[in-house]
Order: sequence, then C-alpha cells, then structure tokens
Amino acid sequence: MPWKIKQNPEDFVVREVIFDTVESSWKEKYRQIRGHKAQAKTKYLWFTLCKKDYDFFRVIAELGKKLGISTKDIGYSGTKDKKAVTYQTISVPIDKEGEVKALKIPGVDISELRPRNRPIKLGEHKGNDFEITIRNLEESESSDVKKRLETMKKIGFVNYFGEQRFGSKKANDKVGRLLVLGDIEGAAKKIMDISREYERKMSAYLEKKPRDYEGALRQIPLRLLKIFIHAYQARIWNECARRYEGENTPIPVIGHRTDVRNYPRVRGILEEVLDEEKIGPGDFSNKSFKELSSRGSERDYRVIPEKLEHELKEGVLRLQFFLPKGSYATELVRQLRIDL
Repeated sequence: MPWKIKQNPEDFVVREVIFDTVESSWKEKYRQIRGHKAQAKTKYLWFTLCKKDYDFFRVIAELGKKLGISTKDIGYSGTKDKKAVTYQTISVPIDKEGEVKALKIPGVDISELRPRNRPIKLGEHKGNDFEITIRNLEESESSDVKKRLETMKKIGFVNYFGEQRFGSKKANDKVGRLLVLGDIEGAAKKIMDISREYERKMSAYLEKKPRDYEGALRQIPLRLLKIFIHAYQARIWNECARRYEGENTPIPVIGHRTDVRNYPRVRGILEEVLDEEKIGPGDFSNKSFKELSSRGSERDYRVIPEKLEHELKEGVLRLQFFLPKGSYATELVRQLRIDL
C-alpha cells in the first residue's frame, strides 16, 4: 500500500533558517536591541512570508503586481514547495512598507517586518527545518522504518536532487540541455510547449520579431531561465550519484570551471556520463546567452539530517529534522521507503 505524503499542505511544513550574519549586522542588531530606529541608510524591508498550497513563483509575481514593482526587486534566498506550508524571508524596497502591511493575498500571510540595509540574496539561508506527516503506513513496516531512521541519523541518505528540481512536467532538464548546447530556438520552443503562461508572452514577442528566439527567451525572468540550467546539472549529478558506490565524497555539479581531475573517486563515472550526454564542462560557458553560464559547484554524495526525531502511531509517521540548503526532504522520505 503506497504511503501518502503531502495529502494536505499542513502535512509538509518548511521553515527557512537564515544565518544570523545574513539576517543583519551586529551594529544593526545592537541598535534594535537598544530600541533605536533603523539607520537612515536602510533601503529594504525584510519580512517572513508564509504561503499555503501556493506555487512560489506565482506568489512572487503576485507580490510584484500588488506592490507595483518588478519581480527583480523582490529578494529571496530559495524557492519553496507548492503543496506545503512554507515560511521564508523576502525583501522589497523599504518604501513599500505600507503596501506590504496592507497586503491581502489568499493563502499568504506576512509577519516579522524588519528594516535592513540590503536585499536578501539567493542562497543566503543555512537550510530548512521540516515537519512532515506521512500517512498510510502498514503495521508490518514499523520496525524497518525505525531502524532506517536510526541509520539515517548516523550515515544519512544519498543527497539526490528531488523531483521538484525537474518541474511538474519533468522537462526542465531537457530545456536546460538545449540551452547548454546553445540551441536557443529549440529551448524557446520547448518552453512554449510546457508553459502556457510563457507561451503567450513569447508568441506575442515572436509575432513582432520572428526568428528572434533569444529575444523571446528574454521575456522570461533570468532567475527562471537559470532554473532550467540547474535542472540539467541536477540530472547529471543524480546519474553520477546513482552509479557511484562508496564512502561519502563530493561530486561536482558540472559547470565550466569544473576540473574532473579534482574528483578521483568519481572521475571515471563523471567522464562516462558526460560522454553519454555529449557535453563537457566548457559547454556551460554559454557563448550565445552569457547570463546563463554556470561555473558549477559541488555537493556531498550523502547528507545527514540534523535533529531527526520521529513519532509513529496508528499508521501515521511524523518527522522533524533539519537539512542544509539544497537537500530535499522528499528524498529522505523516498529513500526511507525503498523496498519496504
């Protein structure tokens, strides 16, 4: 019998954890503790956004519309799941404080408004706290589940990128590959196939400027276009991790600065996968669309969840744990159940 995860948004609660050093400088904190107003140079407003069963980018678009600003002026550290209750930090220009306080968006709550002297940037959170409820467990599974949880506390689980990375239509990585290969026309047409929203915008542009597919792609926010590149990098990483068997080790997220010689434990696998894909690290230096170039990074093969606690009662498993940014709670759950 299949487990049920995310049966309700409240079954998947995510709370973003921001580094203290990112949240504010010690001087700003000291001023607040002493009851002083924000410094005159303060130009941004940070707040905690809670959304329930709401697509992240639709929330950002709605915020931009309600506040009368470009989505480029809305800062965030990471994206969050749709079918969930999620809490995260958002930043906007300080002169929108009144509009933020008056915001009314169904499924969205705003709290913890605080002035800051800069916007929050992508990747500035430490990780996320999770509270997950899984339903429909069989009584016969209880013993194995408890054993696996204890094992995860010690050695963790394989740090695969979760299925969310690849989009609801599982096509983000395919668009990313076309972009990496410099096939701008192919990428544009693929996006138009999978997204009604962007198909309308891109088609309207192409009616005015036929064959200008790069211009059509630029109708899409750059942050969204980069997600396609990241999805392709994730697919390559997942395939390398799937073939690797060994101790925990860094595996590169391939980019144009990746030197596979620096990863002796997985070098053979990396070269094999890249050969099958008919690409190399240098292809991630996008000459036709420079803003989409990616230097690459690295990611540990395994990740250990922190503060992992559980309660299993009457076929319902409740989990609480922390994962560093970029690691997927859905993967913990998936690997918890494999072959049970």
